[in-house]
Amino acid sequence: MAGCGEVDSAAGAFQQCDAHPAFEETDCAGQWWLRDAEALSGAAEVEFFGDCDEVAQFARLDVIHTFRVSPQTWSILVRGRCRWCAQGMDEARIALVTGANKGIGRAVAEGLAELGITVLIGARDSERGAEAAAKIKGASPIRLDVTDPAAVAAAAEEVGSRFGRLDILVNNAGIGGDLAAQEPGAARLDGIREVFETNLFGVVTVTEAMLPLLRHSAAARIVNVSSGTSSKAWMTDATHYLSRSAASLGYPVSKAALNMLTVQYAKALAGDGILVNAIAPGACDTDFAKGLPFQLSRTAAEGAAVVVRLATLGRECPSGGFFDDGGKVPW
Repeated sequence: MAGCGEVDSAAGAFQQCDAHPAFEETDCAGQWWLRDAEALSGAAEVEFFGDCDEVAQFARLDVIHTFRVSPQTWSILVRGRCRWCAQGMDEARIALVTGANKGIGRAVAEGLAELGITVLIGARDSERGAEAAAKIKGASPIRLDVTDPAAVAAAAEEVGSRFGRLDILVNNAGIGGDLAAQEPGAARLDGIREVFETNLFGVVTVTEAMLPLLRHSAAARIVNVSSGTSSKAWMTDATHYLSRSAASLGYPVSKAALNMLTVQYAKALAGDGILVNAIAPGACDTDFAKGLPFQLSRTAAEGAAVVVRLATLGRECPSGGFFDDGGKVPW
């Protein structure tokens, strides 16, 4: 690529701790913060140094080359097309949360918004989505029924026209379905299919529609909300409480399939730098858990915390994993 010599020489200067025009020193020795990008003279590009996590905030920069210049700080030299220039550098990350008008989805939206992220509240019911968004600073509603391909396509078009990219996708929408229809020996396929339409096929529909926008992000994250009931290890461990739960052919099976879907997307999107993980939020006191024969003390915010963490981690973020508050969940 033209200009690689400039990259190498600039990198060397930075490693020697010489000041670069695009940087200013922080209070900590050896650390530098990004200044505004400046157009390169005689070329339709911009160039700046920044920590990888900082650069990830500037997703509207159309990056065409990066070079790590400090293994200690993970700073990199970025060259991008000047049409994005410096005015896009203050833009917040954009997140879409499906099923976000209540429960864990709403708590996820609240947690992301508290970090300054622009959150789109995905909801089947436009009025309920608008009501939820009105109570969350930096949030706006978007009609999204994950089982309706036309609605999903329309939502993707809206996100694209408004923002041009998507940085975080949280596939939270899910249903428990008719439990009687999922009982072995008395199962009804229509009831099982209904669960899979939302919990698995809906995730595929939304993810496929949003992928072009996620690829426009400098550090895209996808978090799929799964369930501890999907863990084969827990379900077959006599010492784990889930092994004593009633057998079901719908919900836990759909979530186990979602886990494998997560792995496949993680493999496929690794080359794009898109990180994909699944999480188990735990049993929370939400409308979703109504009808259970016991009281739950875990809040939606507690269940959402692991989602927010994985959606916002920097370079240390894993991909293709299954996690809860305690770390990795066994498959």
